[in-house]
Amino acid sequence: MIKGSYLTRLATKDLATDIVGLLRGMKILVLWTLSAKAEGDRGWRSPVEVLKQLIRQVLHMSHSLLDEQSTALSAVRFQSATTETDWFAVLGSVLEGLSHVYIVIDAEVMSR
Repeated sequence: MIKGSYLTRLATKDLATDIVGLLRGMKILVLWTLSAKAEGDRGWRSPVEVLKQLIRQVLHMSHSLLDEQSTALSAVRFQSATTETDWFAVLGSVLEGLSHVYIVIDAEVMSR
């Protein structure tokens, strides 16, 4: 965990970006979100939007999870997820079986 102050927030985000780049360069699965603003500056992203983004990243990086036989990714599970708890469960299911995953999240994202 990296903790910074308001004065060091930009340097801390730069460090987090560098860490993500380093891990990706080493072919290590890393999920990340460092911006609390929604795309198009529509306002702050909800925790559910952040969880969905992390899930999309896992699915994009781990194509083996997308086969038709995958029990972790049933369409019903995605369609019925509405709450933060539901989406955390979906994230847990897509991470299941992966040996090493780093998750980098700006705390500001989750504090809204």
